[in-house]
Amino acid sequence: MALPNQKSLLDLPEKFLVRVADKLDFPSQARLRTVCKELGKIVDQAKPSIDALWCDFNKDRNLKLSAKIGIFNNQQGKHDKDVSAEKHYDEEDLEAALDDIENFLKNPRLQLNFFIFYNSISPVVDMQLIEISNALDHQLEVKYLKLGLNGVSLVNFLRKINPNTLKTIGSRGKLEPRDIDRLVQLEQWKKAERIDFKADFSDFSRLSRHFLHFKRVEIEVVSFSIDEMLSMKQFFNQSNKLEVFSIDGRNNLTREGIEFAFGPPVFEFKKDKGFYPHHAPGTYSSFAIQGTKDFFKLGFYESQVILARSDKKSN
Repeated sequence: MALPNQKSLLDLPEKFLVRVADKLDFPSQARLRTVCKELGKIVDQAKPSIDALWCDFNKDRNLKLSAKIGIFNNQQGKHDKDVSAEKHYDEEDLEAALDDIENFLKNPRLQLNFFIFYNSISPVVDMQLIEISNALDHQLEVKYLKLGLNGVSLVNFLRKINPNTLKTIGSRGKLEPRDIDRLVQLEQWKKAERIDFKADFSDFSRLSRHFLHFKRVEIEVVSFSIDEMLSMKQFFNQSNKLEVFSIDGRNNLTREGIEFAFGPPVFEFKKDKGFYPHHAPGTYSSFAIQGTKDFFKLGFYESQVILARSDKKSN
């Protein structure tokens, strides 16, 4: 039997309870939400204790449909299993997966270092994500965005990202030149620092002017040749912001073509030494950047060319 003057947790000021919920890790917030409806509303006002959300809607080779959502706290720079959660959804639960994504995204206090969304099931899933984002009354705060959305869907979702927080735009969806023409009109595109597009472009040289303001550009094309190399050279000559430019695709270049585009190298790297630690052996050279004291460091591979700015002609 409760005493007449006995107080419960819910008698505390709501602002105080929200501040307490702010301090909880994600599993504790999830458990508190299930205690009662009133505490669930408190948790919904708290800042989610996650900073990375990874969503994958998958159709496997046996045509089995499933979804998976990974929730991480990545404050220490790596995914810590003690403060992460992963939830799996069967085919009949795909709507529940979308509902869970919506519950995260509609919280205006959500701040993510990473938001990753892949979908190989159906364009309908992409449309549902866009509907969720369009219904938000706030822009999402995300630093690193990697999406499997195609064309217009990517443009529409990007509009819901706060351009002042966005640093990297990554795409694994199908993009065509006209999609780039739409993207470059967005403030999010103009303020981002890095682009990572694993989508085939048949005429990247025509689009290259739209990439001049980025610090890092990673792009995949159908194939590349001397025209793309001349564009890359022009990038470094025109932009003092660009640090790394990587282009993947069918490499139609020869060593002679490289020297035609950049002139003779001022330094040659050893062929058995990778451009980065994880890279296979290739040809590595340095070239002077016109009008500056900087150099290109160029890595030449069977299906990739990487240029990086350096203040030294050798490594």
